[in-house]
Amino acid sequence: MSRTRSRLDATGGRWHGTVHRVAAVTVTLVWWYEGSWEKILAGSADQRAIVASVPWLPASLVSDAVLAIGIAEIGLGLWVLTGVRPRLAALAQTTALVAFNAGGLAFGHRYLTQPAAMLARNVTFLALCWLVALSAGRSGRRP
Repeated sequence: MSRTRSRLDATGGRWHGTVHRVAAVTVTLVWWYEGSWEKILAGSADQRAIVASVPWLPASLVSDAVLAIGIAEIGLGLWVLTGVRPRLAALAQTTALVAFNAGGLAFGHRYLTQPAAMLARNVTFLALCWLVALSAGRSGRRP
């Protein structure tokens, strides 16, 4: 019985580690896509318009603000991938998404075609972010 049990534990540990790595890479890729493609390379017009709608942001700084947000999002993805301080990384991701969503809803609501869907996607994404953070110590490895 102990031999069977140890084989099951070893298999479960490998499975958990694999799931953790896949989830961490998924979170990283979402941040990299949002930061690089949506903000820096292609530059989503809607996201730029939302940033431009912030009342205290001068029009001359909108491009710089969008670039800074994109770089920050890429940085969040890199942080998740390193596996360093995963709970703090999840807290930073939560703070960023809450700020982005609140700003979008408060200032750029006219550019949001489906705000409820956006919130549902982001809550789901945050659940995955926290799953990665809370399971990090159990997998024994970084992504």
